[in-house]
Amino acid sequence: MEQIADEMDATLFRAAFNPIIAEAHDASHGLYHAVSGDTLVQGKSGLPIFVGVMSFAVKAVIEKVAADGDLQDGDIFIFNDAHIGGTHLSDMRLVRPYFRDGELFCYLASVGHWHDVGGAVPGNYNPAATDVFQEAFVLPPVRLARAGEVNRDIIDILLRNTRLPQSAMGDLNGQLGALDLGVRRMDELLDEYGASTITAALDALGHRAEALMRAELEAMPDGRWEALDYLDNDGITDEPLAIRVGLEINGDSMTLDFAGSAPQCAGPVNIALPTTVATAYVAIKHIFPGLPANAGVMRPIEVKVPEGSLLSAEFPSPTGGYTETILRMIDVIFSAFAKVAPDRVVANAYGTINALSIAGKRSNGQPWVMFSFYGGGHGGSLEGDGLNHGNAPISTATIPPMEILEAAYPVMFRQWALRPDSAGAGKHRGGLGAIYEIEVLEENGAEAFLFGERGRFAPKGIVGGQDGAMNRFSYEQDDDWKVPPLASKMRGIKLRQGQAVRLETPGGGGYGKTEDRGRSTLWHRLAGDFHMTGRMVGVDVGGTFTDVFVLNEADGTASVAKVPTTRPDQSGLRDVLEMRRRDRPRTWGLRGDFEPVVDRRNRLEVPERTLADGTIRTPVDLEAVRAAAKTLHDQGCKAVAILFANAYANPANEQAAVAAVREIWANPHVSASSEILPEIREFERFSTTALNAYLQPEVSGYLDRLERALNSRGFDGEFMIVQSNGGVMAVETACRLPVRTALSGPAAGVIAAGYIASSAGFENVITGDMGGTSFDVSLIAGGHSMLSPQTSIDFGMVVRTPMIEITTIGAGGGSIAWVDKGGLLNIGPESAGSDPGPVAYGLGNARPTVTDANVVLGRIDPDNPIGGKLKRLDVDAAREAIDRHVGSPLDLGTLQAAEAILRVANSRMAGAIRLVSIERGFDPKHFAFMPFGGGGALHAGAMLKDVGIARALVPRYPGVTSAMGCVIADMRQDFVQTINSLVATLDESALGDFMQAHVDQGLALLDAARSTFEARELSFELDMAYIGQTHTVSVPMNVLTESSNVIPPTRADIEKAFDAAYKATFGRLLENGVRRIINLRSSVTGMRPKFDLRSLAPETTDPAVPKATRQVHFEESWLETEIFDRLALPVGTVIKGPAILEQPDTTVLVEPDLQATWDLRRTALLTIDLQNDFIHPEGAYGRAGQRADSIADLPGRIAPLARAIRKRGGHYISAQFTLVPDASGAPLIASHLKKLRPFLGKGDFAPGSFGNTLVDELHPADFVIEKVAYSAFYQTRLEFIMRAVGIDTLIVGGIVTNGGVASTLRDAHLRNIDTVLLTDGSAAFDSEVHDATLLSLATVTGQMTCVEALDWLEQALYLSGAAVSYTRLGRPDIGLTSVTEMTETMALIADRTDLPVIIDADTGFGNALNAQRTLRLYERAGASAMQIEDQTYPKRCGHLADKSLIPVSEMAGKVRAMADARNSDETLIIARTDAIAVEGYQAAIDRAESYLEAGADVLFIEAPQSREQLSGIALNFEGRVPLLANMVEGGATPITGAEDLETQGYSIVIFPGGIVRAIARTAGAGGLVAALAAQEAGQSVLVIEADPVPKGSTALSAGLIPAAGTKIQASAGVEDDAIVFAADIQVKAGNENDQALVNRLAYNSAPVIDWLSETFNLPFSLITNFDYPGHSRSRMHGLPTRSGVELIDALRATCEAAGIDIVCERRAGRLFIENGQVGGVAVLRPDGGVETIGCDKLVLACNGFGGNRELVHRFLPEIENGLWFGHDGNRGEALLWGQAIGAGLAHLRSYQGHGNVAQPHGILITWAVIMEGGVQVNNKGRRFWNEAQGYSEAARVVLSQPDGEAFAIFDGRIAGIARQFEDFKHAESLGAVKRNDTLKGLACDLGLPPESLVETVASIPWNGVDNFNRKFGTEALRSPYCGVRVTGALFHTQGGLLTGEGARVIHTDGSGFANLHACGGAACGVSGRGDRGYLSGNGLLSAVVLGKLAGEAPTG
Repeated sequence: MEQIADEMDATLFRAAFNPIIAEAHDASHGLYHAVSGDTLVQGKSGLPIFVGVMSFAVKAVIEKVAADGDLQDGDIFIFNDAHIGGTHLSDMRLVRPYFRDGELFCYLASVGHWHDVGGAVPGNYNPAATDVFQEAFVLPPVRLARAGEVNRDIIDILLRNTRLPQSAMGDLNGQLGALDLGVRRMDELLDEYGASTITAALDALGHRAEALMRAELEAMPDGRWEALDYLDNDGITDEPLAIRVGLEINGDSMTLDFAGSAPQCAGPVNIALPTTVATAYVAIKHIFPGLPANAGVMRPIEVKVPEGSLLSAEFPSPTGGYTETILRMIDVIFSAFAKVAPDRVVANAYGTINALSIAGKRSNGQPWVMFSFYGGGHGGSLEGDGLNHGNAPISTATIPPMEILEAAYPVMFRQWALRPDSAGAGKHRGGLGAIYEIEVLEENGAEAFLFGERGRFAPKGIVGGQDGAMNRFSYEQDDDWKVPPLASKMRGIKLRQGQAVRLETPGGGGYGKTEDRGRSTLWHRLAGDFHMTGRMVGVDVGGTFTDVFVLNEADGTASVAKVPTTRPDQSGLRDVLEMRRRDRPRTWGLRGDFEPVVDRRNRLEVPERTLADGTIRTPVDLEAVRAAAKTLHDQGCKAVAILFANAYANPANEQAAVAAVREIWANPHVSASSEILPEIREFERFSTTALNAYLQPEVSGYLDRLERALNSRGFDGEFMIVQSNGGVMAVETACRLPVRTALSGPAAGVIAAGYIASSAGFENVITGDMGGTSFDVSLIAGGHSMLSPQTSIDFGMVVRTPMIEITTIGAGGGSIAWVDKGGLLNIGPESAGSDPGPVAYGLGNARPTVTDANVVLGRIDPDNPIGGKLKRLDVDAAREAIDRHVGSPLDLGTLQAAEAILRVANSRMAGAIRLVSIERGFDPKHFAFMPFGGGGALHAGAMLKDVGIARALVPRYPGVTSAMGCVIADMRQDFVQTINSLVATLDESALGDFMQAHVDQGLALLDAARSTFEARELSFELDMAYIGQTHTVSVPMNVLTESSNVIPPTRADIEKAFDAAYKATFGRLLENGVRRIINLRSSVTGMRPKFDLRSLAPETTDPAVPKATRQVHFEESWLETEIFDRLALPVGTVIKGPAILEQPDTTVLVEPDLQATWDLRRTALLTIDLQNDFIHPEGAYGRAGQRADSIADLPGRIAPLARAIRKRGGHYISAQFTLVPDASGAPLIASHLKKLRPFLGKGDFAPGSFGNTLVDELHPADFVIEKVAYSAFYQTRLEFIMRAVGIDTLIVGGIVTNGGVASTLRDAHLRNIDTVLLTDGSAAFDSEVHDATLLSLATVTGQMTCVEALDWLEQALYLSGAAVSYTRLGRPDIGLTSVTEMTETMALIADRTDLPVIIDADTGFGNALNAQRTLRLYERAGASAMQIEDQTYPKRCGHLADKSLIPVSEMAGKVRAMADARNSDETLIIARTDAIAVEGYQAAIDRAESYLEAGADVLFIEAPQSREQLSGIALNFEGRVPLLANMVEGGATPITGAEDLETQGYSIVIFPGGIVRAIARTAGAGGLVAALAAQEAGQSVLVIEADPVPKGSTALSAGLIPAAGTKIQASAGVEDDAIVFAADIQVKAGNENDQALVNRLAYNSAPVIDWLSETFNLPFSLITNFDYPGHSRSRMHGLPTRSGVELIDALRATCEAAGIDIVCERRAGRLFIENGQVGGVAVLRPDGGVETIGCDKLVLACNGFGGNRELVHRFLPEIENGLWFGHDGNRGEALLWGQAIGAGLAHLRSYQGHGNVAQPHGILITWAVIMEGGVQVNNKGRRFWNEAQGYSEAARVVLSQPDGEAFAIFDGRIAGIARQFEDFKHAESLGAVKRNDTLKGLACDLGLPPESLVETVASIPWNGVDNFNRKFGTEALRSPYCGVRVTGALFHTQGGLLTGEGARVIHTDGSGFANLHACGGAACGVSGRGDRGYLSGNGLLSAVVLGKLAGEAPTG
C-alpha cells in the first residue's frame, strides 16, 4: 500500500502545473482508516509535514459525512480550511472514499500546494494578514464529485478565486488523476490478497509501530526536560512570541506539553491544533527515522496544547505563515531531546522557509509572480557537520533552478552563493546559509513580499555548540540598502528597474564544543574562505559604506573597518555546485554532509554576466580568466571547467573564456558548459561539466593506454566505448566527453534486451537486471529504450546527459533480509555482494539473503552453484540464518520465513516495475518482462503475478546480456539546445539552424568512425510544456531532410505533435493553454550491422527430457519438480510448470501454473506465461487450425483463461470472425457467449452489436475485434465505440467492393486509427476487382492474411492482458470454389460441349445486385438456363421478375423435375449454393446434398474466394438491396407522381447520392456550399448523404479552388481578374465550353472564396511557389495542409455549427417529379426501409459517373483501363435521371485524369514535381511527350506507354516544394519516392536503364525548348535525384447536366426546371469535350460556384 501512495505521488508530480508541486514536491498522498481517519500508509516522496497532518483532513470529511448521512462510491471532497485540516490555505486537499464490494474500506487523500488561491498577496504569504480572509479564499469540506459526477460549479468557484486559473486547473486534474490511480491500484491489491488479509496487515503495522515507539521510549531515562525559543514577531506587532515545550518521559510513554507558549496572535503565524499534533509527529520521525509512517507511532505520545494559544488558534485567525511556527516547534523539541538523548538529535537548522514573492506587470500588461522558498544550513550532529544549503525539516522541496526563474520572470540573480561565517561553530559545525541577491529587470518595476523568521533569534546549537547566523533581508531604495522594520517580514516593497533585494539565510547551529573539533577535511577546505577561527565579526551593509567590527575572542582585542559598499561582480555563482538544488540526502533524520567534486578553493569567479534572453550584460574579463587559469594550474589542477550563467542562451562569454584558457592550459582538458550541455538549469549543467572535467584526465589516460596496448598486440579494428544512452562512441569522443560513460554497463544490457525482444516480435518490454546487490529496471516502448535526461551518481552529483533510464533498488540476490524493531521484514539496501556473499557460500556472512531463501526452498541446486567456483552451497547454514534473523523474530517456520523473504523481495521488484512504467505514462500490463543477470529468471513468474505482466522473455544467456549489448549497440551522438520560446512566436529558421548544426556535428563524428553503418538515422524531440508547467513532455518530431539538409518543422507541425504527445501522456489537453518549447534534443545514429540471434538457437531436434527431479517448495507445499538442461532444449519445446531450467549463468524457475516455450522463431528466447492451449505465442490459428466441429469445446477451454485474465485486471472480449452453426443449425456464438458471460462481465454480446453496457466498461487498453461488412454496422456500432473508448487497431474483413469495409478503413484511417484488412477474409464477385480494390487500399491500411493477423493479434493480446476467441470456416471434406472458378468451368463446358447448361444461382446473401452480377458472369460464360434460389428476401428481388425466383424449399424439387424431363444427351444440370447460407453453414451443405440427390450432375459450393484463400474467411452479414441496382445496369429509376409523398417541411434537399463502395468518400464541396448558401438565404436545409461521413470526391483531391480577383490574391500582390481567368479556361479547352457558363464560374469565383473566408473563417491561402499548367496567374486557393480532406471536413464542421441537418447513410433511389416540378425523393435506410421526403427545391450535388464501369466503357473508352482513383459513389445517378426526365446533357466524354499516380501505392504525386522542372520517362528511360500540357491528359499518354506506366524524375529541391502536400509526404513515408545522390543510382532503384536515364536528363535544354515543344526553366536537376513509378488514373468526369442561371437544370428544349439545380459532378463543367480541356481545379470551381448559386437561388 505504501507503493500505491508512492505511485500517486509520482502521478501528481508529473501532471502538476505549478513548480511548487512539480519541482519542489510540495504535495503528498496516503491511505487512511475508514472509521478513525488515522494514517495507514503515506507516500515517501511528499513533504514530511503532510505525513502527520493529512489524517486530520480525512477526519474532517468523516465528520461531514456523519452529519450529512450520505457517502457514495465515486464521491470526492475538496477543501483548504487550515483550521480543520491543518497547515495553510494554499494546501488544497482532496479526499475520496474507497469502497470494496459495496462497503467502505478506507479513504484516499491528496494534498498539493497550489500556486495561488486568492488573497491580498500573490502566492498567499501575506505577512500583514490579520485574518484568513486576507490570506486566501477559504473552502470548507465540500463535495467536488458525487458518485463520480464532478460538480462544475465548485470548479468555477475555485478558478474564479485565483490569479492563476490555468495552473489551478492543471494541479486539480493532477490530483484527481492520482486518486483515480489509487483506486485502480487498491482494486488490484484487494483482488490479489483479499480485503480481510489487507485489513489484518494494516492493523498489525499500526501495532508494530506503536510497539517500536514504546521500546524506544522505555530505553530512555524517565524525567522532564524543557526548551524555549522565540519567533521574531507576528508580522503585525514587533514583539517576540515564545514557544515552550516540556518533554516528559514516563516508562514507555511520553508527553509533549506546550504550556507557556504565546497566546494566539494577530498576525499569520498562528497554527491550528491539527498542525501542532502533526508537527510533533514530524519531529519524532526525525529523531527516530526508522519508525513506520503510520498512526501507531503517536499512540504512546500525548501532545498537550493550551487552548487559545499560538499553537491552537481558532478560526478565523490567520495561518499563512504556519511554516515558521512549526519549524520553531521542531527546534524546541530537538533542544529538549538534546538534554536527554543528544545522540538522537541534530542542532537547530536554519529555521525559516523565507517565502519570498516578487510580483509585477510586464510591459504588455501581463501579471507575473515569482515565488519560491530559500534554503539555509542544517544543524550539526554527533555524526558530523551540518549540510550546507539544505531544505527545511518539514519539507523535501527543492529550489527551482536560478536559470529557470530568470527565464520565466524579469529578474537577474546578482548572487547565488553560500553565506560566509553563517554556520554555528562546534565539534561539528552547522551548515552554511546562502546569499541570494535578486535584481528587477522589468521596466515597470515590481513589488517584493517576504515572510521569514530567525531575523532576531538565531538557530541554536546544542551540547555546547554555538548558534548559527541570523536571517538578514535587505532591499535597495533611495540609493541605499534598507532592512524591514520587522526584520524578517515585509509587504509591498516597491522596487524600480535595476533595484534588488538581498536575502542572507541563517546557518545551522553547532553540535558540541568548538575546542573538541579537529581540523577536518571539510573545515580545511573552507578555511581562509569563510571562517576566521576564534574571531567574531559584525557587518553592517549600508548604501554607501559597509562597517566591519572584528573581536578576537582569544585576547579580547578588536579592530574596525569602513569600506565602500559595492555590488558583487556579475557572476556570483562560485557555490552553485555546493548549493545543489537545496536538497538533502534523506527525508528523515537531517543528517548527512556533502563534499562537491571540486573544492571551493579551486572554484574561482571572474566578472561576466549573460541574461536569460542571451543579452551579454557584462562581457567576460579575459585577463581575469587568464589569471584564474594560472592560479588553478599552479594549484595542481589537471583539468578546467568553465561555467557561466545562461551560457545555453548565448555561449559567447564562455567561448571567449575557453579560447583564453586554452592558450595557456597545458593539456586539452578544458570543458565549457555550453559545449557539454547547452541546456537551461545551472546546477545540472555545472555539475555535468564539472564531472566531465574531473573524469577527463583519468578516462583519457586510461583509454589512451588501453588503445596503445591493443595496437601493440596487433589489433587493427576500431576500439569503441559504450555510452550511457545505449550507443557507442569513438575513443576520441569518449576522451572529450567521458561523462557520457556513466552507467554505460547497465545501458548495454538494456540495448541487448531490446534487440532480443524486438527480434521475437515484442516491442514493449520491461527489463530487470538482477545481480548480487541490486535489481535494475528499465522500460522499452515501441522498440525504443526510454531515455532519462539525467541521473545522480551520488547525492549532489548529477549528470545531465541522455542515458537509458534505469531505476535501481536494493533487491539483488545478495540483499540482506532483516527485521526492524517494529517487526517488519525488510530486504536491503545492505547487501552481502559476492564477497562474502550469501550465507550458503560459506565465506563469512551470517545474515540471510534472497539467494539463501531460494536455496532453502530448493529453487537453486546446492550441488551445482552458478559460476563453478564453489563446489556446493551450505543449505543448513542458510536455514539457520533464516531461522535466527527472520523466522524467530516473526514467529515463522523456516520455510515460511524463506517464502516471506521472497515475497517481500518480489514486492519491491514489482513496485520498481510499476514506478518506472507509470512515471512514463505506461501501464505495465501491456509489456513483457525480460529478466537477465544471474538471478532475474528465478523471479520472472512472480513478476507476472504481482504486476499482471502477461509473459516473461528469458534470453539465451542472461548472465552476459550486457556484454552482448556492446556488440549490438549502434553509434549514437546526442545533442541538446535550450530554445525557450513560445510556439506562437517561434523563429522556425533559428530552430532549423540548431537542428542542422546537430546533424552536421553528428554526421561528422560518424564519418570519422571506421565502423560500417547499414543506415544513418536522425531523430529530433522537443521538450515542451504549457506556460506555467515546469515538467516537460517529450515531443517526437518527424523532421524531413534533403541530403542531410534539415527542413525545419512549422509551428503548426509542432503544435500538432505536442497535442498528440500531451494527450497520450495525460489523457487531455489544457483548454486555452499556451504551448512552450524548452529544449531541442537531437540524435544522430549510425546503425551498425546486427548478428542473427538464430545462430544461438540449438540445432538439436531431440525431444526434451528432464535430467532429474527434485522437491521444490511453492507457497505451502513441496512439489516434485522436473529439472532440465535449458541449453539442450530443442526449438518449440513447451514445458509446463513446476519445472526448473538450469544453465551455467542462471536458473529459470517455471512455477506450477506457468509454462515455458522455446520461441519457434529461433530467436533464442524462452517465454514464460500462463498455461493455456488456446492461445499460443506462435498463433494458435496457424499452429492448430481449429476445425468447425471443435468450436463447441471453446467455452470450456476459454473460461479458465478468461478468469485468469480478469483476475489480473485484463479485459477479455470475444470476437467472432464468422458464425458457424452447431449440429442443430443454431449459431454456436449464442451458447458460447452465454457460457462465457459470467466470466466476462461485459454486458450485451449479441452477435452483430455491442451493447451500451459493454461500451461503458471498455478501456483504451481493450481489444475490440469485429467483422465489419457494411458502413451501417460501423456507423451504428464501431463509430460509437471509437468515440467512447478510442480504438488503436481495427481488423476488418468482408465484401470490399460493394460493402462498407473500404469506407470503414478510409474513415478509420482519417481518425488516425491503425487498420488491418484481411486479404483472404475479404471478397468480391470478380477477382480482378478484388485485387484492384486491395491495391487502392494499400495506402490506408495494412494487409494481412487471417493467419498472419491472428498470429500478430495473439502476441499483442498476450501483452495487453486480453484474449480473443475466434472461429473459422473450414471443412476439408467439402469442395469449395469461387465465382471465378465457377465462371471458368461454365466457359470450359460451353466451349467443349454442345450441352445446354442450367445453373442454380442464389441471390447472393440476399443481395440481388450481387446475384445479378453473378448471373451475368455465368451468362457470358455460356450458361443457357438459370434458376435463382431465393433464400429469405423475396421482397427485395422484385426487379428480377424476368428470372425464375424459386423458394429454397422448392429448389430441390425443381432440380428433380428438370432431371426427370431432360434428355441426358442434351442437358447438363449444374447446381450451386453458397458455402455460407443465411441458415448456417450446415444448412448450406445439407441443401447442396439435396440437389445432388435430386439429380444434379455437378455440384458447386461457392465461396467468395478460391480454396487457397478460404482459410479464415471472415464473412457473415445481412446484405442490402439497393433500389438503384437497375440504374447501375443502365436503366432509369421509375419516375412517379407525388401523390404518395410525405412532406416533412424542408424547403431544399441536397442529394450527394451514390452507392457506398470500397473507397467511400462522397458528398463533396458542392453540396455543403449549397447548404450554407441556402441557409443564409433563409431556407430550411436538409443534406442527404450516402456515406457514413460526408467526404465525396473533394476528399480525394488537394482541395485547391481557383479563383480570380480575391482579397487573398490582392494581399499577396497578385493581379488577376475574371476576364483573364475566363480566357485561361477557354484556351485550355480550345474554346469548346459554353462562354456563358465560363463567365458565370469565373466572375463568381472570387466572391465565393471571399465569402467562405470572411463569413465562415475558413483559412484559405494562396499557392505562390509554383505555377499550375494553363493558369497565367497564381490563383489556387487552399487550406493549410493543401488537403481535400481538410476542406471537406471544414465545410462539414461549418454546416454542423450552423445547425444544418445532414442525414448520412441514406441513398436516394427515387425522384418524384410532375410537370417539371420536383416534389421530393425516396431514400433507402441502412435497414432496408424507405423514407419519402418532400421539398420545395432539390440540388443534385451527386458525383459524376467515373465509378460506373459500363458508362465509362460507353463514353470514355480510352481511360477505362486506367486506375479508378475517384469516389465509388460516382455512379452517374444525375446522368441517368437526366436522361429519364429529358434534361440536357453535355461533354460526357470530358474527364479529369491524372498521369502521376504512384504505382502500386495509389497515391497522387502533385504535378508540381513536373512543372518545377521534372520530367516523365517510360520504362526504357526515355521521355515521350510534352509534360507541360497538363496532368489530366497525362493519364491517357502514360497509359499508352509500355505496361501502362511511367516514371516521374525530379530532384530534392522540387521535392521540398511538393512537401506542402500531405499526399506527397505520405508517398515518401511509404517508400514510393526513391532518392539517390546519382542518376545511375536512381535508375537502379527504379529498375530503369542507367545510361538511358543519364542521357535523357543530360539532353534537357535548360532555359530552352525541347523537341516536344516544352520550355524549360534555368534551374537544372541536381543531386539528390528523386523518382517515382506512376500510372494514369481517372479522377472525375466533367460532363453532366446542363445548367443555367442559379445553376438550374436545363431541359433538352431549352427551358429550365423550376426547382431542380445541379452542381459538382452532377453538372456539366468547363473542361471541354475531352481530357485536354481540363484546367487545374475545374472540378472544385464548378462545385463551389454552382453550389453557391444553387443554394442562394429562390425555392421553386
